[in-house]
Amino acid sequence: MQQTIGRFAPTPSGGLHLGSLCAAIASFLNSRAQGGLWKVRIDDIDKAREVPGSAKSILYVLGALGMEWDGPVVYQSQQIDNYASVIDSLIERQLLYPCICTRKKIGGKPYPGNCSHLKGLSFVNNQLRLRLDESRISFNDAYLGRIEGVLKKESGDFIVKRADGVFSYDISTVVDDEFMGVTEIIRGADLARLTLKHVYLQDLLSFKSKIHGHIPLVCDANGKKLSKQAGAIPITVDSAQEAMVAAFLHLGLHPNAEILREPTSVLLTWALSEWKILSSET
Repeated sequence: MQQTIGRFAPTPSGGLHLGSLCAAIASFLNSRAQGGLWKVRIDDIDKAREVPGSAKSILYVLGALGMEWDGPVVYQSQQIDNYASVIDSLIERQLLYPCICTRKKIGGKPYPGNCSHLKGLSFVNNQLRLRLDESRISFNDAYLGRIEGVLKKESGDFIVKRADGVFSYDISTVVDDEFMGVTEIIRGADLARLTLKHVYLQDLLSFKSKIHGHIPLVCDANGKKLSKQAGAIPITVDSAQEAMVAAFLHLGLHPNAEILREPTSVLLTWALSEWKILSSET
């Protein structure tokens, strides 16, 4: 039987906040409840978004909560050769093409394929798009049920490498998950539709399929997603236990007053005993 390997992959654009902690705890508990491994990756491929010290802060808070990961932390900035190799293979298969269209020109609509048949554009200094087919992609989500769609209609041919040389989130996360041996991915519901791209890429690259679960988002008082961009308050070591309890409640776990008096290590053990393993099987 295949060993379960979960992962948590935060972007170091700020400290850990409640929304990202919920994703971390859900992935941790689901993996550990199956006797599996839990790995941590820092998605630091886009250096322009990185806030100095945030990666260290995130890891420090996870450690303070007793959420120990297996193996060394993986940094995307150290995996560039893996992404480049996959891009080269897709170019050889004639599945990528250079594009010079700007966001303004596209206007937020699905990409219409303006550059898909142009000749003579460089593969070096232009963004690269994946040439999609018309197939319907689907996967079974542990929280949301069946999710499906036709990417050609939803997004059009999407970018896998930017003009400045930065590899896209889609290609980097799919390649990393494969190289790390990840078998299940638990994260926020805002990424559910995006996962269709990842399932498409996994199939295209003959990668192993994953179990997916997209947990409900943590929202502020105005109903907006809690995020670093929206000024979510970073969790510190001093506020870590309170944040952990809030995350438990969001995930449907309700510790009693006696448990709440215990240290985080005991809280985590209690949560593990209460956790119901997520499955996307139908």
